[in-house]
Amino acid sequence: MPVALCCSLLLASCAGIMPSWTKSDRTSSSVADTTKGAPSYNSESISHYMDGVTAEMQGNYAMAVLDFQEALQADSTSSTIYMELGNAYRALHKFDQSLRVFQLGLKNTGEKEEFLPSIGETSLLLGNTKQAEAAFQRFIQITKDTDKISRAYARLADIYLQQKEYEKVAQTYEKLYNLGPDRQEYLLKAQNIYARLGKYKEVRKLISLLQQDYPNDQEYKLDLAKFFSETDKPDSAIHILKPLVKNDPQSEAALLLGELYFKTANLDSTYIDSAYSTLKPLVHGDSTDVRVLYYLGGITLNMRKYDESESYYRMVLKQQDSLLGGYYGLGVVLRAEEKYNSAVNILNQGIEKFPKEPELYEQLGMSYYLMNKYDSSKVNLTHALKLDSTLLRPKHFLAFVYDQLGQQDSAAVMYKDLIAAVPGEPLYKNNLAYLYAQEGVHLDVALQLVDSALVAEPDNSSYLDTKGWIYYQMGNYQSAREFVSRALQDSQDNAEVMEHLGDIYSKLGNTDMAREYYQRALKIKPDNQALKKKIQ
Repeated sequence: MPVALCCSLLLASCAGIMPSWTKSDRTSSSVADTTKGAPSYNSESISHYMDGVTAEMQGNYAMAVLDFQEALQADSTSSTIYMELGNAYRALHKFDQSLRVFQLGLKNTGEKEEFLPSIGETSLLLGNTKQAEAAFQRFIQITKDTDKISRAYARLADIYLQQKEYEKVAQTYEKLYNLGPDRQEYLLKAQNIYARLGKYKEVRKLISLLQQDYPNDQEYKLDLAKFFSETDKPDSAIHILKPLVKNDPQSEAALLLGELYFKTANLDSTYIDSAYSTLKPLVHGDSTDVRVLYYLGGITLNMRKYDESESYYRMVLKQQDSLLGGYYGLGVVLRAEEKYNSAVNILNQGIEKFPKEPELYEQLGMSYYLMNKYDSSKVNLTHALKLDSTLLRPKHFLAFVYDQLGQQDSAAVMYKDLIAAVPGEPLYKNNLAYLYAQEGVHLDVALQLVDSALVAEPDNSSYLDTKGWIYYQMGNYQSAREFVSRALQDSQDNAEVMEHLGDIYSKLGNTDMAREYYQRALKIKPDNQALKKKIQ
């Protein structure tokens, strides 16, 4: 049998010593003396080389090292022998020696490119990432093999990831994408990294590139819409999603579009109908995505479709009884339907699962307030503030509760806290002013507060009534009549404002007008005993 064929057969079974991209051919010509014309074989080198191969096959890497060293003494120009000797050292975990052999092979064989990946891999084993990076970069510059370039970039990405150089990782993935077709996963990885780094300009560039390269792939259009959604550009996202939803009203795009409409409707109520019409077709009984049900619950609540809203929230809890928003939303809609006992029950169920969620205690306190159970309301609203002292609504309702309990000083404290937290909110200023007017105290301060509120909302009937009532308490009945009369123009069915005007006319000595307004107020509030006494 010819020697060359024998070598080929023997070496075919020695796979696994080196990573696949750096294997030598292990042919007899690799250990030949090459001169002009036909190759001249070095028989001594070949003999030692074959002994080394045999030792490797038997797992005797120490002997293989000795044999390969003998082969190199006979032929110091063979890249194959250097490669095998380096591999043998690596198999013995002698990484320093392995690296020196690979570097020597690179130097003595005319910088053959196959040594560079071995130098890179061995450098990594020694923890020298800078040297590994340099080897892989050099390999990329000189090799023409696209697959090997791809593997080199992948190793560079691993190195940068280990060093937490995330932007370099993303840039390397971009280079991998540019090597050839069907490499979208690399661009998606780069996109995710840029997103985590907050480099949204780069994210948009990559998504746009995917759209350009794959114009018929709807997924990338959806990704771009998600990007705009997450970077507070809902109008851009909506522009992309609308044609997608038109083509497929029950797609993932429809859910995202409906979600965007829902969130935008909190700022612009004109979107509420669009949100409803987009999400409604996605309802398919018990198989409906819980997000669709949750959004529709909130949408229909805002549209005052309380029965429908209640049904959505109940479906949410049926599917996922551990969802905080389900209990909160259902509690709110039940309170809006004046089903106060049911609201209390569902909110207490929510509190059992989420005992540290202040919003549930807040809603429970508001429900008790509307049931005229002021002590229970106070307990829950106070607990909500204990869990989160920054909440405003519990303070607002606590002020009402304190007022009903005759604790006006505590009510005033709540309003002062609210004004300090939101100095530009006229409602809080008006309410504190009215509290003072009711008590007949701090009337000058009350007048300043309501004047400030009226600067913000000059035609607000509640604020006008407050100012009129302050003047009433000051004894300025003509001014009081002026402002309360203006308030009544926009509050024709407000019994309290009518009663105030009746009291003012009474002070002005016009008993007929006073009685007229008392009677009108009594028609609206027929159980008001104080009004009945005033009419008698």
